[in-house]
Amino acid sequence: MSSQATVRIVCNRHVFLLLSIICSIRRLAAQCFRKLFHLRKTVLIMKYDGLGDMIIWLPYAASIREHYSSEKYHILMCCLPQNREFIERFHVADSIICFPSYKNKYQWLLLKILFFCRYHFDIVINAACPRDVLPYHPEKSCTTLYFAAWSAFDQRYNYFDKLIYADDKSIYERYDAILEYLDIPYPPINKSPVIYSESFPMTVKNYIIVCAGASTLQRCWEEEKFIDLIDRLIVMTEKTVVLVGMKSEYKKNEKIRTSCKHHSKIMNLAGKTSVMELFSVVQNGSFLVSNDTGTAHVAGVVGTLSFVICGGQDYGAFFPYPSEVEGKRIFSIFCKDQRCFQCRFTNSECNMRTPYPCISAISVEQVFSTISEVLKISEQKALL
Repeated sequence: MSSQATVRIVCNRHVFLLLSIICSIRRLAAQCFRKLFHLRKTVLIMKYDGLGDMIIWLPYAASIREHYSSEKYHILMCCLPQNREFIERFHVADSIICFPSYKNKYQWLLLKILFFCRYHFDIVINAACPRDVLPYHPEKSCTTLYFAAWSAFDQRYNYFDKLIYADDKSIYERYDAILEYLDIPYPPINKSPVIYSESFPMTVKNYIIVCAGASTLQRCWEEEKFIDLIDRLIVMTEKTVVLVGMKSEYKKNEKIRTSCKHHSKIMNLAGKTSVMELFSVVQNGSFLVSNDTGTAHVAGVVGTLSFVICGGQDYGAFFPYPSEVEGKRIFSIFCKDQRCFQCRFTNSECNMRTPYPCISAISVEQVFSTISEVLKISEQKALL
C-alpha cells in the first residue's frame, strides 16, 4: 500500500471519529434540552421501499399518526426521494428525510452511523421490507421494531424491545404486527385513504390501463403476450388502451404499441405523468391490467378494477390481497401448476431466467378469459 493511501485512510478515520463525537455531543445536548423543556417525543419510521409498498403502508401510517398526536410526538419518516412528494400529501409525518441512493453499502453504513449519532428517537419503527445494512443500536429506553430475522445474539446485543420475524408473513401481517405491538387498532383493509390526485388531461374517457413494466425484468410478463392480449381487449371492448409506466419504459411501451394491430387505439403515457397524475389516470380508467408492481397497488387504493399478473415465488407476500378485497375489485392471476411454486426465491435456476418461469407459464388465454368472465359478471350485475 502506498504512503499516500495510508495517509488517506488515517485521515478518513480521524474525520469519521471527529464527526461521530460531534454528533454524539449534539444528540446528548438535544436530549437534555428536550427533557428540561418538556418537548415532544420523537418517532422515527424507516420506510425506504418502492411506491407499491408505500401505498399499502399508508393506512397504517395514518393509524400511527392518529395514535401519536402531533401535540406530543414528532414523527420523522425516512423514505426514498421519489416518494417524498407522495408522502407529503397525506400528512402522516411531521418531517421527511431522504437518504441518497448510494450503491456502495459502506456509504450507507457511514451515513446511518452518523444519522443515528446525530438524532435521538424515543420510538424507532423499521417498516421497510428489505433487510437493513446496519441494525440500529438503540438505548434500552427506545422501542424498536424490525422485520429482518436477526439472531437471538443480535437481539440481545442491540437491546431490542421487540423483534418481528418476516418469514412466511404477508406484508399486511407484518404491518399488523407493528400496530399490535404498539397497541394501535388495525386499519380496515377495505378502507382506502383519501387520494387527492392531480388531474391529467386525457383526450379519451373510456379506456383500459395497461402497465407492462415492473421493478425488475424478471417480474415482467412477455411483451408478445401483452401485444396479443391488448389486441384481444380492443376487439372485445372497443375501448382505447393507455400504456403507463416510468420514463425508462417508454421505448418498451412504444414497441408494444407499434406491434399491435390496433395501434391507432393505443396511447403511450410512460414517463409523461407524475405519481399523483398516475393516480388520476388509473382512477378514471375502466380497468387495469398490470404486472406485480406499484401501479397495481394504485388501482387497489383508488378502487379501479384490476387484473394483476403475478409470479408464484412470493405468493401471499403482496398478492393475492386479503380475502376482504381479493376477488371483488382486485384479481390476482397465478399459474399454480409450477413445480417450484412458492419457492421464496430459493430456486437458483429460476432466479436466473427472465421472466420467472412461474410468470412465463401464465398464458394469454388465462388472462383474457379471467378478464372476460369478470366483465361479463359485472355487466350482469349492472343490469339487475
